Amino acid sequence: IKDTRFPFPYAQLSAAMLLILVFFTPVAMSAMIPEKTWCVLATFFPIFTLFCMNSTAEELEMPFGEDPNDLPLSLFQEEMNSSLLMLVHESSDHIPRTGKRAIKDFMGLMM
Repeated sequence: IKDTRFPFPYAQLSAAMLLILVFFTPVAMSAMIPEKTWCVLATFFPIFTLFCMNSTAEELEMPFGEDPNDLPLSLFQEEMNSSLLMLVHESSDHIPRTGKRAIKDFMGLMM
C-alpha cells in the first residue's frame, strides 16, 4: 500500500472538480431555490460532505506515518513479537525446535 499510490491525475481531477463544484453549486442552487436560507443549506451541506470524503480518501491513501490517525505500526510489531515469543515459550503446547543459543527473551531480542 505504501509504494502503490493513487494515480496523481485522478487526485488532481478530483480537486479540480471540487473547486468547480464550489463555484457552480451556489449559482445553480440560487436559480432553483428562491429562499436564501434553504439555498445556503442546500449549497453548504453537499459541498462540505464531498470535501470531507476527499479528506478521508487522502488519509486512507497513506495510512503510514506519524499523524494522529495513522496506523500504530509499532504496536502491531510489538503484538507480532509477543505472539512469536509465545510460540517458543517453555509451556506452550507445540514447542518448535530451536538451537541451544536461540534467544527466547524479548529484551534479549531487542538488543
